Amino acid sequence: MGRPAGWIWIEAHAVQDAVFSSLSGNGLPGPAGSGLRYRALDTTWELASEPDVSARMWADRLSVRLSVPWADLTVGRQAISFGQAYFWNPLDIFLPFDPKSFDRDYKPGVDAVKLDLPLGPFAGINVVGAAGREIDAAGAYAGRERSGCSWYGSAFLARVFAGIGGWDLAVQGGKVYGGWQAGGGIAGEAGPIEVRGEAAYLKALPGGARVPLPPPDDKELLDDRLEAVVGTGRRLTPELQVEVEYLYNGAGLPRSLAAAAYRVGSGNSLGLSRHLAGATVAWEAHPLLNLRLSVLVSPADGSGTVGPGLTASLSNESEFLAGAQIASGRRPVAVSGGRSAPGSEYGGYPHLIYGEFKFYF
Repeated sequence: MGRPAGWIWIEAHAVQDAVFSSLSGNGLPGPAGSGLRYRALDTTWELASEPDVSARMWADRLSVRLSVPWADLTVGRQAISFGQAYFWNPLDIFLPFDPKSFDRDYKPGVDAVKLDLPLGPFAGINVVGAAGREIDAAGAYAGRERSGCSWYGSAFLARVFAGIGGWDLAVQGGKVYGGWQAGGGIAGEAGPIEVRGEAAYLKALPGGARVPLPPPDDKELLDDRLEAVVGTGRRLTPELQVEVEYLYNGAGLPRSLAAAAYRVGSGNSLGLSRHLAGATVAWEAHPLLNLRLSVLVSPADGSGTVGPGLTASLSNESEFLAGAQIASGRRPVAVSGGRSAPGSEYGGYPHLIYGEFKFYF
């Protein structure tokens, strides 16, 4: 990041990854469809692509911001965050975090032009135009070209936000991937209790990714839907914080989880089920050590995940994250053609243990 002049900012991020897997012959997991949205350019350089080894480098951010007293204009690949909820964000359409994510310090960028107009210390207007391509049912670009965009896969929307009486309010609407969206959010405190909520309705465009889903649901890959989340939280002690959220997912297909999996994989649904709940408890055991426990549950099928974790500050320039994710629920079941279908919302996820070391310089 640099500032060559008082009114110009430049940001560029190059990301390199290397993945080694014991799943030889089964391929390596790639980014889901939601991870490719609003990217008109494929900036990935494949260094290695084998059944058990892959290595890639890509430009994750590359933008220029022009700042004047009354506005900021940012052009290029940039990170854009909307929404006020924790686990699920119906308003955050630009590569939102997965609710199971244990590390949310870094958000990928999208190819966009963003205009920020401040209206006061806690109020303003955001106008965003993002170019993107269509994502197919497999979660990949519908076309094989390395660049391009379509009206169906692009977005142009406006957001107005303000702080009124101790409450943060936001309203947004416009063209998003696959349709037209209108929604709003609120966050504040009712006495000692945190309160937040978001809701967004999508009116799907005709055409585009019209892929019939398996029966018994006579649905398309993307259709009209309502998504809403409500949450609450409280700091029980100076060191102990509790957060709880509930999601209504209008794109969920509880009668056909196999069909719902296509929507999730292509980024057209926040989950397989209609109703999901999440909770997290964070405890500052020491000024240098934070412990947390996150739980996600699908009430319809009883499946869930439990994620204990810790963050330890090792120095002013480094920290260490560690934890686990344990899934429960009915495992995938075999269907015709040698394929498998989800048995529950979270039963198909593996148990895992992770560790991450960060060094800043």
